Amino acid sequence: MSNEDYSEHGIAIVYDEIEVSEQGKGLGTVVGRLVKKYGTLNAAALSNNLANFCRQMGLIFRDVSTSIENYDLETIELNTEITAAGEIRMIGGVSGEMTGGVKLIFKSRAFSGQPR
Repeated sequence: MSNEDYSEHGIAIVYDEIEVSEQGKGLGTVVGRLVKKYGTLNAAALSNNLANFCRQMGLIFRDVSTSIENYDLETIELNTEITAAGEIRMIGGVSGEMTGGVKLIFKSRAFSGQPR
């Protein structure tokens, strides 16, 4: 299905958004609360962003060795999120640097029946 085939289609979504308001007794006191929002995710945007993300991951892993001594890399699991705008993002930590989101699973060749 090309992007033109579903350019008018959307996916119903529920997402959380922080609403900020000035309240309280102190001068300039800001209060935030988490509010559930409902919207429509653009299917064409999601499709384009997912295809681009997969291409980028393919380039990153293209030259990665899949063997370490007697172990073979069996699976790479990426933790991602989809934003309300259809963006695909790696899940990171709250810090000044990008963190986490990759799970590597190695399988021993001795158990897989493959030659060493």
